[in-house]
Amino acid sequence: MQCLQIITERATLEYANEKYVENVSIFITRYGRRSPYYMNILGRNKHTWTNNVTINVVFYEYLHNEYRRSFVELHFRLCDMLNSDPYVGAMVAKAGITCPAYSKMQYLVNMTVPTADFKYLVPFKKAMAELEFTITKTGESIAKARFYVTFVDKKKLI
Repeated sequence: MQCLQIITERATLEYANEKYVENVSIFITRYGRRSPYYMNILGRNKHTWTNNVTINVVFYEYLHNEYRRSFVELHFRLCDMLNSDPYVGAMVAKAGITCPAYSKMQYLVNMTVPTADFKYLVPFKKAMAELEFTITKTGESIAKARFYVTFVDKKKLI
């Protein structure tokens, strides 16, 4: 039986709109050589977030020494993602985010994507995931970050 492992090697914050968020930082950490990579996102949302915030994840495949946009895209409204998505939504909900997300300092620490029961094939091994938070009605950008990831198929011992 196969198991997918997602290794998030590094992250960069590309943009943060000061009208909606402040003190945003993103970093990846490891606690030892054999430890998994953990994603950490810290920041303060200045307004209450519900389904008024849309999360767009666009994957760029690493081909020929450059990242090219792929066909894999995920688009969620915040509350819908937290309540129904078994992967990204479960990871964020486990970190402590609830819906509605009230205006306060948010600490999403030591996050890993739960992939033990991942049912899908990933069409590439190395990619960049561009994560953008937008206002649902207007499409105005709140924040944008890039995560550089590697997908590894591990055999699951039964």
